[in-house]
Amino acid sequence: MLNKTKIIYISVILLLTAVFFMFFDIVGVRFVFSLIMITAPFILLFDYLDMDFDEEVVFGIFIGIVIFPLLVWYLNWVISSLRITIFVVFFLLLFLVLIVKRFIPPNQNV
Repeated sequence: MLNKTKIIYISVILLLTAVFFMFFDIVGVRFVFSLIMITAPFILLFDYLDMDFDEEVVFGIFIGIVIFPLLVWYLNWVISSLRITIFVVFFLLLFLVLIVKRFIPPNQNV
């Protein structure tokens, strides 16, 4: 459900995308997309833990900036293509969120 906070965050992301496009062209849009891609699995995971949306976004950004590149770096030793490794890690994290939501009941906060 979209509440006022989520609408504000969506409008900020759209504004950031426009500003980055004006200054950095398509590279800026790719940066905003990659930031969303890095933080999305963690925001979904924190949503399951019944946190406020502001906390989900902040923790998702910081943990995504730390964990996502670390997993990509380690998996890149096995898979030699960096682009394929990035998408594999993204889908593995989404799969982890799906597993957590499916097998852990919501009344047990981890």
